[in-house]
Amino acid sequence: MADVCAKRTAGEFVVARDEYFPQYLQVMMALSRLVSAVVPKGVIDRLSYESMSEMEADFREHARASFGKDICDQALFTIFTLRKIRDLADRMRISKEPAENLKVADRQLAESFVTHIVYCRFHLDCLNTSIRTGRTLYPEVLDCVSDGLRSLVNAYAYIRQATDLRTPAADETPIHIEFDEEEKELVALSMNDLESHA
Repeated sequence: MADVCAKRTAGEFVVARDEYFPQYLQVMMALSRLVSAVVPKGVIDRLSYESMSEMEADFREHARASFGKDICDQALFTIFTLRKIRDLADRMRISKEPAENLKVADRQLAESFVTHIVYCRFHLDCLNTSIRTGRTLYPEVLDCVSDGLRSLVNAYAYIRQATDLRTPAADETPIHIEFDEEEKELVALSMNDLESHA
């Protein structure tokens, strides 16, 4: 990871990332399966909460000085979204399986979700690595990292759709999704972020 983060240009970073990411994805998936198999869910939930809280504290303390206000805000927004995703994942665990005719769609949503959330996590780890090692990310690389963090909005959309598949419709009328206040804020923040980079 440190070697990828040390690249000076966007082109060099993208080449290194594309070479490294498949291995990163495999390791993250294997680690997730191992932890799920041997660690009680309550412990996983506590460690996940503590990890996100610690990451948020690190970004609040160091990210603005290291990366500037925009990346700091984006990193904090990313952690906020990760919490929302964890809440949806908890809802899915206690939900019934989707109907048989929806299982292919559910599998496709799951695959897309995993790819996007791990891709985002890779870029979040780039920021963490920079803070931890004290090695500055070059501006072009920081732009690539910022783009990579945006994939979490897609991950959120996929897990939200998968959650909706597990909620049977009362009739054949189209489903209208009501967002709570935090979800409305999430959408508004994502739109502001996209507009600021247009």
